[in-house]
Amino acid sequence: MGQQSYQIMGDAEERPNEKFSADDVKMVVDKTGASEEDARKALEEEGDIASAILRLKK
Repeated sequence: MGQQSYQIMGDAEERPNEKFSADDVKMVVDKTGASEEDARKALEEEGDIASAILRLKK
């Protein structure tokens, strides 16, 4: 067995370390009528979209 090597080319880019995208937040807002801030908080605390929606619908 030989070794494998990879070469990556391109410009380095820093991205915010967000677990959920703006589309995820928008979906929760659209499904629940919650504010964007509440939707983001629910996503962070619940860990997934479905749980965040269920939490905010109660």
